[in-house]
Amino acid sequence: MINEERGTSSISVPPKLPVILKQFCKAAIRTQPYDLLKWSTAYFSALAEGSEPPSKTRLEYPLETAANGSCLTFGLLKVLLRQLGDYNKTVAVEVILKRWTDLCLDITDLNLIMIVGKFRRKCQIKKFLAIAAGLLGSSLFDTMLII
Repeated sequence: MINEERGTSSISVPPKLPVILKQFCKAAIRTQPYDLLKWSTAYFSALAEGSEPPSKTRLEYPLETAANGSCLTFGLLKVLLRQLGDYNKTVAVEVILKRWTDLCLDITDLNLIMIVGKFRRKCQIKKFLAIAAGLLGSSLFDTMLII
């Protein structure tokens, strides 16, 4: 809205905007996305759709990296589980692909999981997460502890 008498512009700010921005900043700090712009788009799209945003519940400190140098972490696996829902259900591979890219994770890791799990069109969430947990550990024992 422009106030023509004084030549100034007046912008109406929604009262919830400061709270939304504060929550966004906290989520970005906790999640530490590789591509902040892409992650921000996914974050606000999830809020607009009323679904779970791609954000960690806490900062992983020290910032962890998987044994193979992947950017996938235990915290990000927990985010995927929260977003995908019930551990026992089956979802379309496209849903997992979207969630994976929303978290700015490396697509080569996803391709490896899809090959190992022999996922084509549908994917069992528990089987997907078990294979993904295998990327985090340096041994079968580590993987079992993560699962």
